Amino acid sequence: MAKWAVETGYVPVTYSSTHTSTIQNHIASNPNARVGIQQLDYVAAEGVNPADFEVWSGITAILEQVESDPDANIKRLLDNLAEQVRIYVKQYQN
Repeated sequence: MAKWAVETGYVPVTYSSTHTSTIQNHIASNPNARVGIQQLDYVAAEGVNPADFEVWSGITAILEQVESDPDANIKRLLDNLAEQVRIYVKQYQN
């Protein structure tokens, strides 16, 4: 993880990797890298709902449809999406 963080410029996604010599050496030669790592103390993760992808991909599809068809029935499109998400969640829970 530490090597990946140094090579990509992203902050490490595991707290333990911030204590490795790889990260510490990187910070010593790139002091600005410390800022992102220090901010990790204030980051909180939130669980992802399994239906998130269904919702966001559905909204994207609706936006594309509305942009290409100004007469699109937005309420019908959103109702259809809501039903698709209900079906997905029900299948996921079973």
